Amino acid sequence: MDDLSGPERDEPLDDPFVTPGLRAVRRVEYAAALAAQGRHAEALTAYDDALRYVELVRAGGGHDERRWIRMTSAAAPPPELGDVDLGALQARIELSRADSLLRLGRPEEAAAAAARAEPLVAGFGRRGLRKELRRVQQELAAAAGDPVARLQQLDERLRGRGLDRHEALVLRLERADLYLEAGRTDDALREALLVVRDGKEDTDAYVVASARQLTGLALDRAGRPAEALPSLLAAYGDLHRLGYHHDVLAMASPLSWRLSEAGRHDEAVVVLDGALHSARALADRRSEAALGAARAATLDRAGDATAAAQGFRAALELAERAGDPVLTADVGHGLAVVLATRFSDDPAEVVEALSVLDRAKNTYREQGLGGRVAGCEHEAAALLGRKGSYPAAAARYEAAQAAYLGVEEADRDAGAWPDELADVQRNLAALRAGGLRPAPATDDAAAEILGTSAIEVTTAASDRNGEAAASSATVTGVAAATLEGLFASGGHTMRHNGT
Repeated sequence: MDDLSGPERDEPLDDPFVTPGLRAVRRVEYAAALAAQGRHAEALTAYDDALRYVELVRAGGGHDERRWIRMTSAAAPPPELGDVDLGALQARIELSRADSLLRLGRPEEAAAAAARAEPLVAGFGRRGLRKELRRVQQELAAAAGDPVARLQQLDERLRGRGLDRHEALVLRLERADLYLEAGRTDDALREALLVVRDGKEDTDAYVVASARQLTGLALDRAGRPAEALPSLLAAYGDLHRLGYHHDVLAMASPLSWRLSEAGRHDEAVVVLDGALHSARALADRRSEAALGAARAATLDRAGDATAAAQGFRAALELAERAGDPVLTADVGHGLAVVLATRFSDDPAEVVEALSVLDRAKNTYREQGLGGRVAGCEHEAAALLGRKGSYPAAAARYEAAQAAYLGVEEADRDAGAWPDELADVQRNLAALRAGGLRPAPATDDAAAEILGTSAIEVTTAASDRNGEAAASSATVTGVAAATLEGLFASGGHTMRHNGT
């Protein structure tokens, strides 16, 4: 981090070229630079100094100082606005202090600073300050975490005077969002639709796009997913057309997933292609890798395994270059699933799948992601089971079981922990039900790599009279999965995402 040297705090106050007003502006500029680097505690000290200098200007009448500020600082209002408005400068300082206090986890002090700024932002030429005040107030409300209280505050602001049409539209959109957060889905839907109706496509384009997105989310929350998709697609198209790249990135993956789940794979790919354009425009290599992996998974669901494998390999290279170990492991997991389920007739692809899963597992272990460690062991066990390498599969299932049981209690609700543990235990029971014995290998390379074997699986079922009847069958390779429903892949959804 670059070192910042602030204005000297012991400059002589009688220096005609360094007036208290100029000192105030210098301290504000210095504090803003500190805050931009995340050094908010230091920024607060500089902002406090600036307030002290503002009071010195006021105490001395301040006409000359105001002229010095106007003439010498790029941060001051332009000359045609006349002398600097000390009230506006003080409001700027208080709002900046509030922002830094929020970042330091001191919301009560931040609220007090915002309250001091509020009476100073009224009047002509202070629209920017009013917008900044609203932003700070929104962050304060968010920090409070009570949507009902935030709605009450928002309603009061909408009833107040001085809002232009666009500002009111933005607040109404925020109200729709708060309705949704508070569980008032019908109110959220109605408000969002009204914002879409009242917004102008030219001056309010972003607000209208956001309202369409909120409409889709409200419809989905109301249990109407088929109706939600058109609104979400329209919002995505608007945001992409307008060039709001960050919003496009935020929408793309969940929207493409919804489309793919509905069997609309081609549209899902189009959405992801648009987001890839945004990621490249932002030079966001990490997002590009994640989106590339999502695109590859979509192609796999659509049945294009070759393109899916190519996509995952390209995304894996990007993730490695981005230097994100967890993302690299996630993308590797996706590649392994394709290799294990679509190319398992090729022993080399099977070996690569197991190798990639082990690398991902080691990364997850280093990062403390126990649930994902279990998922990798589970996926490897299923692959080995499908290939008939039953002793190795049993060892992997045992490792997966231990890893699942090692997941912290608080994380067990994430993902599908109970179902995955049950699947592991069911496969282990089947593997242990009969004696393991070698089976002839159909491929020398596969035998060497996997140690192919067979297992006698015994199943028990009850007849209508409750009497147990046992049957046994010797099964090998994929036949085991087919006959008994064993050794299923978890697919592209991580088996368990808990950490």
